[in-house]
Amino acid sequence: MKPIGNLFRFYLGDVKRVLSAKMWTDHPYFANNAEDRIVTTLEFKNGAIGNSVGGFTTKTPWNHRYIVYGETGTISSDPSIGTSPLKQFLAPVKISSPNATAINDFIPLEPDLSKFPSKIPYTNEILHFAECCHTGKEPISSGKDNIGTMKTIFSIYKSSKEGRSIEIEK
Repeated sequence: MKPIGNLFRFYLGDVKRVLSAKMWTDHPYFANNAEDRIVTTLEFKNGAIGNSVGGFTTKTPWNHRYIVYGETGTISSDPSIGTSPLKQFLAPVKISSPNATAINDFIPLEPDLSKFPSKIPYTNEILHFAECCHTGKEPISSGKDNIGTMKTIFSIYKSSKEGRSIEIEK
């Protein structure tokens, strides 16, 4: 849930409330009530609604995919099903063209990677963290930003357990 929670917050801002959540496990690989599957609906402070579905033992090909539908366009990741998690996180991101007339009228969204030492995000994260350790500089993504994601995750657990909508504390 954390990668999608962070990505949702990156695109849409902070979550206002968990409208609904359901988590369950019925696979022997998961002990102590660790969740295997999750379905949740989130309401963001800007009014957007987000749905997330996930599971590890659902007998489907490994796939991290997201689609963000907006009023003026759509952003979509398009990983190859069954590829490794790293290749899926490096999957091309596409955005609907501004004057789209066809359903599949998407163009690749090419990030400017010229200022990074590597094209691999994980390598850049590690190098940035090492630089911050050596210089004392605060990381771009400090632990402070993840507080909003953790509040969302804990509210998802609470919503699933109590079977009701949960307002996220400020």
